[in-house]
Amino acid sequence: MVNVFPSGADYPQLWPWDVHSELAAAVSGQMALTGHAGREPVRPEFPLAEYLSGVLAALRAVTELRRKHATGMSRDIEIPLHLAIQRMIEWQVPIATGMGRPELRVGNSFPMNFSISNMHRTGDGKFIAVSAANDATAAKLLEMLGGPALRDDPRFSTLQARMAGLDDITAMLDAWAGERTIAQAMQEAAAHDVVLGQIYDTDDIASDPHVIARGNIVKVGAPGREAIPMPCPAPRVAGWTPRQHTLGPDLGADTASVLASLATSLP
Repeated sequence: MVNVFPSGADYPQLWPWDVHSELAAAVSGQMALTGHAGREPVRPEFPLAEYLSGVLAALRAVTELRRKHATGMSRDIEIPLHLAIQRMIEWQVPIATGMGRPELRVGNSFPMNFSISNMHRTGDGKFIAVSAANDATAAKLLEMLGGPALRDDPRFSTLQARMAGLDDITAMLDAWAGERTIAQAMQEAAAHDVVLGQIYDTDDIASDPHVIARGNIVKVGAPGREAIPMPCPAPRVAGWTPRQHTLGPDLGADTASVLASLATSLP
């Protein structure tokens, strides 16, 4: 048996707070990291906890099935929603132990300002994500921004120096991005081998030629309805193409048949 449940629902007598799944991210520690410093937390999309819990539970179920085939014994699987998210940020507890305090939100920067990592608006109103987590990637980014002189500037030549000067680097990136269109920023970053990518909205996803070529978006219809674009089933399996056949019936379309089946099954 696989049991996926909201936080506290496993032992409600020991959990005096709300057990709704929407609050799983709140008790996972994740929302202590989301948002800008000194401001309120930013709530992640609700299904995140459910999806992560389902994936981890399914993975464990596969291993338990293998164990049952080998030993003839089976074990139940349990996972609360908040634990799935907590497992994704496993550094949070040991870092807090080592530092003597919890790490808190720093906007879109990497926690502890440990790397160059932020979001910046381009001149045509798009947004880019930038990441430079080590000396080699930081050197490429700094050279793109200001040539060899900035790359070799002692203010940014080490991790500790970049942590101290991160506000200056962020300001330079803001100015650099604001002077370019998204296409120009992407081309220049590629030429310098800089880790930079566009932040997509749904229109960008649907029009990206790579997304189209991979078939990541499929059209699914229903009787009497126009087909609607939707994400394809994931992950793919070689030699097998899963299909979404329908969007589902209209509200109430199956009411009569369900009631009829209930009537025939009642004593």
